[in-house]
Amino acid sequence: PAAQAPQGHQEEARPKGS
Repeated sequence: PAAQAPQGHQEEARPKGS
């Protein structure tokens, strides 16, 4: 879950595609 994920950058909200 996002709660247990490292809160440093929102990869789920803004995935790096470029």
